[in-house]
Amino acid sequence: MLRNIKHYFDSIDGIEIYSIITTLTFIFVFVGMVALVFLLKRKYIEEGRNLPLEDDENDINFNQ
Repeated sequence: MLRNIKHYFDSIDGIEIYSIITTLTFIFVFVGMVALVFLLKRKYIEEGRNLPLEDDENDINFNQ
């Protein structure tokens, strides 16, 4: 079955450009995310880290 699919894709002219575009898109997204992680402010990261532990003032207590 894979042989038939490979034969079908080999018959399409210019199909190799899609693999190049996909690889470049992945590389740009990966590098962008790594850059974003290193450029984020320390305060913003600390807020996100403590967010699940903070008490919410509007929290509803269902045990009453």
